[in-house]
Amino acid sequence: MESGLPSKEDALQRMSVALGPDGDAILPGLAAKEWKSRAEAAGRLTQLIQTSWEAESANALFEPLIVLLKSAPGWKESIFQVFNGVCGVVIEAAKVATVVSQRAAYHLVTNITPRMTDVKNKPLVRELLSTLMELVGVKFIMKHCVGVVVAAKTPTLTQDVLE
Repeated sequence: MESGLPSKEDALQRMSVALGPDGDAILPGLAAKEWKSRAEAAGRLTQLIQTSWEAESANALFEPLIVLLKSAPGWKESIFQVFNGVCGVVIEAAKVATVVSQRAAYHLVTNITPRMTDVKNKPLVRELLSTLMELVGVKFIMKHCVGVVVAAKTPTLTQDVLE
């Protein structure tokens, strides 16, 4: 289902154009080695989305944003402050968007749901999943959350998803 997402290069180019001069500071910051720089870049991107994105731009840029965040800092980010910042970016983009593709939602659900076992990540992961439910439907999100839980075979994750 993820095969329809834009390539990393296409996503980077589209986001660079969309972010304009702010992108020169934000995009390298997301890939920085220092976690504080990554967290700061995620915060700046969240702020930019809140202040300047409208539904049309959020709809058009949601998939490139997901691909960009997948590559840097990535869904397996070990520093919870950075991961929570990345979740905040996606939540804000989803709140502005009126349409999110199922392939983007599927990508997020399969990569974000396992992070629910970390107490520090759980509230934002839940908020992200709830926001996606409003856009693509509860049935779609729960179907794929259950698929992740079954594949993980982790009782803690099962409990966290079913709460």
